[in-house]
Amino acid sequence: MVHTNLSARLFCLLGLLLISGVFSASQAEVGNARSSLRGRVLDQNRAAIPGAKVVAEATIGSRSVSAITDQNGEFALMLEPGEYTVRVTVNGFSDAVQTIRLNQGSNPFFEVILQVSGQSAVSLSLTSGAIKLMRSGAPLRP
Repeated sequence: MVHTNLSARLFCLLGLLLISGVFSASQAEVGNARSSLRGRVLDQNRAAIPGAKVVAEATIGSRSVSAITDQNGEFALMLEPGEYTVRVTVNGFSDAVQTIRLNQGSNPFFEVILQVSGQSAVSLSLTSGAIKLMRSGAPLRP
């Protein structure tokens, strides 16, 4: 009787370990499917703009991720592969809006050049990484 209880307990323990191992492996696979979108927000004189809000909103579904630029004007967003509308806003400057497509494992770096409010040109340009740029409502040039 004691041998049967011990065997049953060992079987349950091995089952739990196997389930937790499968869960950990699936979590690692999901983590690897993410991409990072990094960049720097600058003014027309190429000075860093700290405190700018960068929002990436999925064009399909309701996923949204945001970040605030640091003292160097830099930001980083972790995103699932897909298409996103990226908006950069800060008081005193025109907004930048661009639709992008992130591929699995891509890690593009953008420089976003904002103009003082009232000026027409706003620029969002890819400086490295593999990404497909698509025109959006704002007059941006890739």
